Amino acid sequence: MDTHRFPRVLLAVSLLGLASISIVGCNNESRYCDDTGCYFCDGLGCRLVNPPSRSACDCATNCGTATSTGLSCTSLGCTQTCTDGTTCADGTTCRSGLCLGPREPAPTALDCTCGPLATDNHCADPLICRDGTCVTGCSDANPCSEGFACVNGSCEMMIPAGCDATHPCTLGSTCVAGTCVLDVNLCQFNTECGTARSCVNQQCTTACSASNPCPTNATCGADGFCHEVIPPVTGCVTNSDCAANQTCVDGRCFAGCTADAECPAGDYCDSGVCRLDTRTNPGCGTPGRMCAAGSVCRNGACRSPCTTDAQCPLFDVQTNFCIDMVCATTNEATSNCMSNAQCAAGETCVDGNCR
Repeated sequence: MDTHRFPRVLLAVSLLGLASISIVGCNNESRYCDDTGCYFCDGLGCRLVNPPSRSACDCATNCGTATSTGLSCTSLGCTQTCTDGTTCADGTTCRSGLCLGPREPAPTALDCTCGPLATDNHCADPLICRDGTCVTGCSDANPCSEGFACVNGSCEMMIPAGCDATHPCTLGSTCVAGTCVLDVNLCQFNTECGTARSCVNQQCTTACSASNPCPTNATCGADGFCHEVIPPVTGCVTNSDCAANQTCVDGRCFAGCTADAECPAGDYCDSGVCRLDTRTNPGCGTPGRMCAAGSVCRNGACRSPCTTDAQCPLFDVQTNFCIDMVCATTNEATSNCMSNAQCAAGETCVDGNCR
């Protein structure tokens, strides 16, 4: 017997046996999950299997009854329930009674509270439902901090339109006749308002009469000028509490907008709501409206410098007085008010004077 040949035979047999085992193992299909995910293996190798897609839900009823479908409504959607891994789909294992992927976060159970399909506020007060999440909301009972207004149930940086003792204006604005006006838009004289507009009680507005009605959202006051009508406090919290195309701001329903063109004539779009346009429109002092060399911008108009009253009519017959070395109008020289509060009962502050 060739003793040198025998070990070579045993080696060949051993290698053949290992090859047979390896071939058989590669042909077998298998599935397994670990902390990195779930995998499907066959003769070509192992591939990652993702969890199945799930239908969105915000109530258990969106997924049918658990006894009939085996589904539970969670923050991941309609999720299969389980007692062990035998009922879970590929890509998931049984964790805490739900079929979940190894890398999926533990979901929150939803029961008509706040999910991606929610159309009503099911969250506990003072929370509201926003984009499928219960977040801190706002209302008359839970107002926003200074500098913010309650818009559609959420605090947004803007000026609340209406104001009164319980609805003060935010920093940088003043309450004028129930309307919050940016301080930069407060006026005292007509020259700050532009053509065919007057400064009445610190706001730029237009004269009105039976034959010259005011724009939408405004009324003709006893003083003969248009004044904005602010909607009453209805207690709305979200836009759904208002009529179609309206926006809820600090408990009031306003006509909503995204651009001036969406508002009626005479109004403008102010932070998402249509407002009567009472903004100042000075003839100078803004980019592109600078005075010529030698002139001074005062109260929205270019004025000539002076040292005596006698010099002023020579420059402009409307300016008869020299005030602070600049020619001024009679109204400016005799001004006794900025707002109605400085006038006697029944009088109105127009162009800087009580009338």
